[in-house]
Amino acid sequence: MKIITLNTWAERGPWQERWKLIQKELIKQKPDVIAFQEVFNHDWIKQVAKELGFRHCVFGEKTSGLAFLSQHPVKNNKTVRFMAQSPMEDYGRFCLFMELKMPDKEPEIAFFNTHLSWRIHEGEVRYHQAKEMLEFINKKASDKQAFLMGDFNDVPDSKAVKEVVGAGFVDTYDLKWPEKEGYTWDNKRNLFAKESKEGLPDRRIDFIFLRKKEFNKEMLKEVQIIFTEKEEEIFASDHFGLVCEIAKPSGEQDEPR
Repeated sequence: MKIITLNTWAERGPWQERWKLIQKELIKQKPDVIAFQEVFNHDWIKQVAKELGFRHCVFGEKTSGLAFLSQHPVKNNKTVRFMAQSPMEDYGRFCLFMELKMPDKEPEIAFFNTHLSWRIHEGEVRYHQAKEMLEFINKKASDKQAFLMGDFNDVPDSKAVKEVVGAGFVDTYDLKWPEKEGYTWDNKRNLFAKESKEGLPDRRIDFIFLRKKEFNKEMLKEVQIIFTEKEEEIFASDHFGLVCEIAKPSGEQDEPR
């Protein structure tokens, strides 16, 4: 199972040129599931899904900017809006859930996609949003393997991220690369980051978390920072994204793709 997450930076900057880079990377990676943040043009995402060969799209509320593309059928989905809200934002923050119907004898998998409040000083707001999100996850997937991903706008040692890890989720990048910084917001390498929100420090704020019974590090085939390449000073987004691939337990074989 290969999963990708990316904050797409909506339709800002040279967005159509940026999406050529996004699609180029997605074609290269061949993921099973993609989680997007900051996508408000659903017709555009449906077109992208069709061009990439994805048969299933799931959208959150229009104002959430959250979407999934999946190669597997979607059994059900739901969006929740957090009660915790930044006083500096006149829009809501959300979590999008989908449950996939997997091939015979494979357990169903739950996916959660989120985008938390962004200002540096609002760690307490993000903490309460994370707590609400975990309550939502427990209601929808208390006994299922679950992936949680998205733009948390917070760092690995923040209260919000620690709350997620404390609830049984593994930070896949940290597990794979404990000595690396893995910045997904990088002013030095990504000119669009500086252009988008000048003054924000370089940080790792995008995550793919996994909650799975009988999980070990050897099952983590790949975790990488992606969407880092530029063409003529154009980057895919103001964020870099993440790809994570989980192997099946020993003795189980993937179907040919």
